[in-house]
Formats: sequence, structure tokens, C-alpha cells
Amino acid sequence: MLFVRPSTMAQQITFAGVTTKITSRGLIRRPAYLKMLRSGRVRLSRTNLTTDCDQTDAAHKRDAMADPDVLVRLADDIEQHPDGWWADIEPDGKLRVCCHTFLSYRIEEVTAG
Repeated sequence: MLFVRPSTMAQQITFAGVTTKITSRGLIRRPAYLKMLRSGRVRLSRTNLTTDCDQTDAAHKRDAMADPDVLVRLADDIEQHPDGWWADIEPDGKLRVCCHTFLSYRIEEVTAG
């Protein structure tokens, strides 16, 4: 859910139970998106690795989609090697976590019920 606070005009989001402000560049700060990834209230919706080898790209997608702990490991990897990672919210409300190495993850909230 994206909303604007009238008093400060700062945009905030709440995703996976974590409320945070959006930066002026439209990004989510690293501590907030790491908390979102580790919340247990999200699941991997899609992953992309763009290389010049279709077999490598397909293997990455297959392995990531089959791994139930991929998001926690992703958060650990980002925390250990933070350079080049960023996150934002797409217009459809999904979290997008990307790296300068042409690797991206699309993450959606899991609703109870």
C-alpha cells in the first residue's frame, strides 16, 4: 500500500508488515527491504538473471523458484555484500530487488487465508 502523508508529503509504504519512507529517488532503504525479505510474509514471484547464456539464466530461475529459503539467503547475501543492490515498489505493488549484475527478484506479499 502506497500513501502520501499530507503534513510532510513524504511517501511511505507498508509491505510485509514493514512501514518505511520512500527516498526522493523512489527507492526503499536497505534496512527496510532486508526486514521485508526476512519477514516470512513474502514469496518469490519471479527472478531474472540476464546474461548471454540462456541455459545459465534458466538454471538460476529454476533453482531460485524451487528454494523455500531463497529470500532469507538473499537478505544475508545483500547484508554481507551490499554494493550495487537497490529496491523499489512496482506499480502493481510488488517489491523489486535488483543488482547491478543484471540480477533481479520480484517479491509479493503472502496474504493469510
